[in-house]
Amino acid sequence: MGFTDDSQGNQSNRLPHLASEWGFSCCKNAQGHWQIQSQACERQWSLEECREQWLLSVKGVPQILFQTAEAIDFMQRRSKVRP
Repeated sequence: MGFTDDSQGNQSNRLPHLASEWGFSCCKNAQGHWQIQSQACERQWSLEECREQWLLSVKGVPQILFQTAEAIDFMQRRSKVRP
C-alpha cells in the first residue's frame, strides 16, 4: 500500500489528492462530500465520501463501503500511473 500513516482521518484527507495524481476526477458534491470517478475513458465506477468511509458505486449502483486504506488500494490497482 505504501502508507505508514495510521490516522484514518489523515489518509481520508489525502485520498482525493492521490486520486487526482493518479488521473481520477475529484470534486465535492452539494453536501461537501468528496466524489471520485473512474478515469474519463471508463466512467464505470465512483467513490463517494460517506462518514469517513467511501461508498463504491458501479454504473450508479451502490456496492460496498470501503475504509480509506481499502479505497486507496482499490484506486491504486486501477490507476494507469502506478506509484
